[in-house]
Amino acid sequence: MRKRNFWLTGIAAAAIVSMALLLGCPTTDSEDDPPAAPSPGFYVDDVLTEVSAQTGGNLLERSLTWLKTNAVDSGEYKIVLGEDITVTPIEVIEPTYDQRSSKIGIVLESRTLNNAVGVTLTLTSPSASAIKKIKLSDKGYLLHVGQRHPTGTGDIADVEAAITVVLENITLEGLYNDKNGDKDNDQALISVGGHDATVIMKTGSKITNNHNAANGQRKGGGLLIRAGRLVMQDGSIDTCYAESTDREGLGGAVCVIDFAQGVFTMNGGTITGNIAKGNAGDGSRGGAVFVSQGSFKMTGGSITRNHIEDVAANALGGAFGVWLSPTRVELLGGSIKNNTASTANGIAFPGLRLHGNVATIGGKIEIADPIVVSNVPFKVASDFDPIGQIQIDFNSAAPSDTYSGKVLLEWAEGGSGPLPVAKFKLGNYAATGGTTSAPAVLTPITGDIDPTTGVFTPTP
Repeated sequence: MRKRNFWLTGIAAAAIVSMALLLGCPTTDSEDDPPAAPSPGFYVDDVLTEVSAQTGGNLLERSLTWLKTNAVDSGEYKIVLGEDITVTPIEVIEPTYDQRSSKIGIVLESRTLNNAVGVTLTLTSPSASAIKKIKLSDKGYLLHVGQRHPTGTGDIADVEAAITVVLENITLEGLYNDKNGDKDNDQALISVGGHDATVIMKTGSKITNNHNAANGQRKGGGLLIRAGRLVMQDGSIDTCYAESTDREGLGGAVCVIDFAQGVFTMNGGTITGNIAKGNAGDGSRGGAVFVSQGSFKMTGGSITRNHIEDVAANALGGAFGVWLSPTRVELLGGSIKNNTASTANGIAFPGLRLHGNVATIGGKIEIADPIVVSNVPFKVASDFDPIGQIQIDFNSAAPSDTYSGKVLLEWAEGGSGPLPVAKFKLGNYAATGGTTSAPAVLTPITGDIDPTTGVFTPTP
């Protein structure tokens, strides 16, 4: 902490210091004093920088205009908003491989940042007690982070992006007619794509009120990660909705899909009150989170009170609160509980669906909702100490045939001795498919897991 300078002379200075010592008063700032709240403005390396001459109707627009011609490699920039901002998206080629036309409000990529790479941009407010909002005014993405292919075609995962956007003490709000009186949206609120594109959510960040509702497959109510990373250190994603009337709804809060390079790391924060709903034979997936061809790591935070629904009478895949397939999964802390699911055919699981994964479980984790597995085994970390038992369900019509003699549990690297089978319990399986008139029946699994080998033996 910086010392205060007192421009005093001789005897006067000595007298004041002596008096302070006699009274036990400090003459410098306490190390525990919080840092002064930043004033609204645009900062370059924490230095307030004038942008009033730049084109734009507000601080956000003028700051982005400055960055277009002045950003440098590995530069660190911060926009501290002093008022709520409304962003109107404009028509662009969507940042995907298929060149669909779309609208984006804020595009942060090297070409809008003076061709710089390694840029970090923080969007924030003056303090936690004065959080400002960036609000979407019309249909489209509020924010795209990463890169669009230079020709508008090709695989965006192969395009260098190297940009990090930090959200701290800031609210990003979309369109959700039932919640904020606006029209519904037709996209996720935030899109991330391109090699080394990263969004970091910190304390006070909030992504909220976005209803991604249109025909066709709906990917993500809050965030769509096609390549790059979402790191959730704190903050919240709530009241987001991915809905389709003729296809699947995927990832009410977060959808990671397409290029096997998307990464979602959750170290803290909350994901709550989100919905995915569809009408498709494949079944909707991920009321909270959908990850396919990427990776998911959870060390903290909570995923709770989200909902997944599919209204198709012939939905084959059912509905799952968190869908991870085929995905590298590490469940090492945090809480997943009180999520709900419903389908027309009765195959509904509110918990996690692991399909084709390499999955490790450990740490002080709470998973009160069941885990439905088709892949085995689970790798158990040596520090595994769950809150309550972990329930394993089988998505199988004949688990005795499918899983008998299979290894369900094994130690991850560093683990040894008897496996902690008492910390797991066997739940249910879908005995048959279902229809609207004859819903599927969930039948209890009976059997044992050997603590030495981890092999499942069903009860005859």
